[in-house]
Amino acid sequence: MRTPLTSILGYSKLLIDRPDVPAERRARWGRFILEKSRLLNRLVNDVLDLSRLNMGRFELQFKAVRLDALIRRVADEFSLATDRHQIVVEVAGSPASIQADEDRLEQVLANLLSKAIKYSPAGGLVQIRLKEVGNCLQLRVSDHGVGIAPEHFDRILEPFYRVDNSTARSIYGSGLGLAVSRGIVEAHGGTLTVESTLGEGSSFFITIPRQTGGEGELRLLIDSRLE
Repeated sequence: MRTPLTSILGYSKLLIDRPDVPAERRARWGRFILEKSRLLNRLVNDVLDLSRLNMGRFELQFKAVRLDALIRRVADEFSLATDRHQIVVEVAGSPASIQADEDRLEQVLANLLSKAIKYSPAGGLVQIRLKEVGNCLQLRVSDHGVGIAPEHFDRILEPFYRVDNSTARSIYGSGLGLAVSRGIVEAHGGTLTVESTLGEGSSFFITIPRQTGGEGELRLLIDSRLE
């Protein structure tokens, strides 16, 4: 948490101490503070979610969710937030409905999209594909960024694990988002997996059964691997 907090404190002090600075530069500092505040908020939420996972108090509220509509909404929100990447959504077949916790699936998708954008070059293409695989729905988030070496595949979804290379070290991350995302997906009876080629990009696959819980069902997740 120290990195974004240090940035927030530093630029807040500049805004207070430098009232003579042109409005355009002050606005830029303000946007930077807002960006880092949102990052810190996500980090705090990830820590809280990880704590709930450890204590077996992670709740899911199931209802009918149009997964294709959810994907398009989240993609539109990210498209508005970045003009440096193109986000493309592809839905194969008929509109997809699933029994799931909509807010938590949105959290997973937002996490994967954020990572795809963060590790992709400016102008890079980010693709979201939804299709049926047997009695499951499979969501794929792909980028054309730095990629992940095979030796990291088994650990990339573990809490606090980050790939140790010069590119990854230059990009801020907590190592919590993927672990929490995996917990959410597995609570839906699904899987979160990764395929990647170093230097070419990565794809994360979410595969979830169509019927994972009854309407209104409340489920507590206990993930012993995170204890």
